[in-house]
Amino acid sequence: MTTLLEKRIYVKTPYDPECIQAIKNVPSRQWHPDVKQWSVLSSYVTELADAIRPMYPQISDKILIENGIEKPVEDSFIPVEDSTLLQNTLDQLSNIVPSGLTLFPFQVSGVAFIEKVKGRAILGDQMGLGKTITSLIWLQLSKSYPALIIVPASLKINWRKEIEKWIPYHKTYIVSTGKDIIPIDQDIYIINYELLAKKRNELMSISYKTIILDECTYIKEPTAIRSKNAIMLGKQAKYVLALTGTPILNRPKELFNSLNLIDVKKFPSAWAYYKRYCNLYHNGFAWNYDGASNLPELREKLKPIMIRRTKQDVYKELPLKRREPIYVELPKELAKVYKDTELELLDALKEFKVWKKHHGLEVEDEEKPNKMILLAKLNYLRQIVGMAKAQQSLETIQSFVDSGKKLVIFGHHLDVLNLLEQYFKTHNINYVRVDGKTAKIKRQLAVDTFQNDPEMMIFLGGITATGMGITLTASSDLMFIERMWTPAIEEQGEDRCHRIGTVNPVTAWYFVVENTVDDILDKIVNNKRKIINQILAGDEKGHNKTSVVNDLLEELSKKI
Repeated sequence: MTTLLEKRIYVKTPYDPECIQAIKNVPSRQWHPDVKQWSVLSSYVTELADAIRPMYPQISDKILIENGIEKPVEDSFIPVEDSTLLQNTLDQLSNIVPSGLTLFPFQVSGVAFIEKVKGRAILGDQMGLGKTITSLIWLQLSKSYPALIIVPASLKINWRKEIEKWIPYHKTYIVSTGKDIIPIDQDIYIINYELLAKKRNELMSISYKTIILDECTYIKEPTAIRSKNAIMLGKQAKYVLALTGTPILNRPKELFNSLNLIDVKKFPSAWAYYKRYCNLYHNGFAWNYDGASNLPELREKLKPIMIRRTKQDVYKELPLKRREPIYVELPKELAKVYKDTELELLDALKEFKVWKKHHGLEVEDEEKPNKMILLAKLNYLRQIVGMAKAQQSLETIQSFVDSGKKLVIFGHHLDVLNLLEQYFKTHNINYVRVDGKTAKIKRQLAVDTFQNDPEMMIFLGGITATGMGITLTASSDLMFIERMWTPAIEEQGEDRCHRIGTVNPVTAWYFVVENTVDDILDKIVNNKRKIINQILAGDEKGHNKTSVVNDLLEELSKKI
């Protein structure tokens, strides 16, 4: 029972029609236009937090903590391990994992879990814990080929790279366009959700055993065409793996289609599921099922078919800092301008070699006009691939935001930073930005806001403007949209998140555009990093003192 003296709890959220509608259903809610905040009586603070949670889990947690209510337990799903099964899995993996590669113990447990549930499971591990690798190793262990892997468009190349690394020698076909004629003799097929409408019938004619749905929340909407096609294809498979890094209990509606594919007996009816677990109600215009209800019960129903570990769950098994590549393609709209610019660079490089030979000058002399032309064209190529990576990174960035985890993003060119910033504005993602034009007093304010405000999800920074002294430990994940010329600058960026005493392992994600100058630069910088580490360890054999730029030009000259 409330009283007139009961205090009111205030909350401010980004503008979001879905969130507004959810708050309007909380008893006692009021809108205060003078401060642009909502309030509810303190007895309804839990209901307010539950209403906001599907859209803004960090704000929801903040409301509960500030009002003395225990934060909801992280939605980990860690099954009790069957020691016999785990040992059998370990014994078999010794003949499966390629030489020189090693699985983390929690990945072995993941493979064993999939085997235990007979290849029908949800892999909900937090981003960066290797759901892709776990899926592929189980695929090889069970020999459940052919396999159909459906992924977001920007991740197709990355899946192929992981296949080549972890389960090589399998015939793999990537469906690139709706005009592709799909061969019927492949072990693995990779396609993005958007192409399913055009290629569904062809794919259904292939007798695949396994279907893997990466980022399975892509099929959350029951009426969406891609959902209907993915479901139809999934029903043909004997084995179904649904992968997602999003905290499931925050948005139970997003999981029904995947659950129905995995265990139709336990989850037969969408309507019953929405009513029981999604707080189904009619808002006067339509049925709304964006909420959450009876979550303890849902959690129990999920335990037999789902595994989810966070970094906090497995931090003792992880190195303190890891680097992970994300390979992407050059978008069609940038392919021609890239090709034309590369040809201009190669022509200039050919002229420079002739000029250098005639004048007897060293390449390192960057004051000479011919060298300056080369550097200008090379920088323009880097800018093109930077824009390509910014475009291709948006799906991955959105996945991080949806997971409720903070993220640091580094770029170099202003156009690249501007493209990312526009996406954040359009999608109501809270961010701060620091680049070379940011005043020093505002830089520290941006850092402090990111570090201390749970609602601030993204730190967008120019890598050279966020040098020594800046601490960004509120995030354990950072992305390099663009590469730098020297490993030292990149490592300085990594160390913004990885400080002495940091508990959470840090993952640095590096985007790489395949078959471009960016791909070459990635190999050169990584090789330089290895050489530097050898020198620091006292091994100076093979020390190469040439610069990254000269190495890059030398590699490009092989195309002449």
